[in-house]
Amino acid sequence: VENIDTILGARAAVFRVGVIGDQMQRGHWGTGLALVADNSFYVAKHERMRTDDQLRNTIMHELGHTLGLNHNGSMKFANEVPQSDYLPNYYSVMNYLYQFTHFNYSDEESVSGGPLPEVCNQPGMDCYKGDYRVPADWDNLMINTGKIGKDYNSTIGAAGSKVDAKALAAQQEAMQQAEAAQGSAKVAVVGDPELHRGENMVSLKVANPGLDAARMRVEVVYPSGKAEQTVTVAGQGEATVALPISVGVVKTSSLPLDVRVVNEDGSQAFAGRFDVAAVMDAD
Repeated sequence: VENIDTILGARAAVFRVGVIGDQMQRGHWGTGLALVADNSFYVAKHERMRTDDQLRNTIMHELGHTLGLNHNGSMKFANEVPQSDYLPNYYSVMNYLYQFTHFNYSDEESVSGGPLPEVCNQPGMDCYKGDYRVPADWDNLMINTGKIGKDYNSTIGAAGSKVDAKALAAQQEAMQQAEAAQGSAKVAVVGDPELHRGENMVSLKVANPGLDAARMRVEVVYPSGKAEQTVTVAGQGEATVALPISVGVVKTSSLPLDVRVVNEDGSQAFAGRFDVAAVMDAD
């Protein structure tokens, strides 16, 4: 991805390069990485990618990014389509819902409506429930990019595309930062809960700053017990987890909640303490 100019030289005006390798880094189970509307991509064929169909679909998924496709359709319509990785009626290999089951880009407009598919009932599949219209992928591929179609020394003759170099560099930097953040998490308490003696519910917002979806176990330890829940959070997305907190006699104006988030491989993504307001019992 970073050495594409060295690898291709002037051929970058014609060719895209895809590399199939192993795990991108220890503890990172993402399936690939690509530069959107550019001409290089990487597919991580690690131990969790077990079938040829998964590999095939992932190659098409990452190639799609170089053709200007995001997880919600062509970037030409980035300001018109909801920023969701889970649009139920968008049947495309680019959609996280169908990355491993639909070997094609969408060939017709995808419109919201109708019952949600069964896949939306799976844990962590935060399917979008609002209105949307996603133009067909095939009709809106970006063949010419920052390199593809560029006239190198007048030898290739294809008209170059105008590209905002600063915006492209910022986009690539953001992707690199997200890649480096894979395996970490951010946690915040939702609202201003006030604990009282008896049964309570506390909601935590869990953010995944990495590129790829991650399955995480959220653990909360408090003075009189422990609660936990497993959730799948989309890449660069958030999920809200509601946990039951059973409180005994309250003698202080706040109670500590020790929160830990653990990745599927057992590594720690987050650890921190939150002091939550509490209603003291009368003496």
